[in-house]
Amino acid sequence: MGSEMCIRDRIVVGLEVYREYYHDVGMFENNLYDGIPDLIKDLHAEGVTLSTATSKPEFSASRIIEHFGLREYFTFIGAADLAGSRDDKSAVIAHTLENLQASSQSHSIVMMGDRRHDVEGASENGIDTIGVLWGYGTAEELSTAGAIALAESCLLYTSDAADDMQC
Repeated sequence: MGSEMCIRDRIVVGLEVYREYYHDVGMFENNLYDGIPDLIKDLHAEGVTLSTATSKPEFSASRIIEHFGLREYFTFIGAADLAGSRDDKSAVIAHTLENLQASSQSHSIVMMGDRRHDVEGASENGIDTIGVLWGYGTAEELSTAGAIALAESCLLYTSDAADDMQC
């Protein structure tokens, strides 16, 4: 039992050290994928409502988006919370939809995600997902999870596509 507590204590300390580093330094070491700022600006200019539904903690997500100068383009920053009440993708998406006062029945909504959790969480909320291959997931992972389409690059986007899309 004593060694089990030692391992738990080490995990707690390790998580605290990671969070401190990430919140002070690590989150600012991110890079945007090529074309993402232009895609966000173009969609916003076309009148598409943009929001996030990220598994990152809300505090981190907001700071990252602000750091890259993109906050003005998002209606809502949906994210997980550190308390654990929104710790899975489905709950984060439900929270985002609630704050946008939107649903798959009342709005045309599509999720863009790079992992199966994105696809599954969106599906649980009645939303289709376009799997994006510039992230961490593979085409097989996203297709198997039920993505309705796969995008190899956001650079393939044209503003004409925004006429048919609400994010």
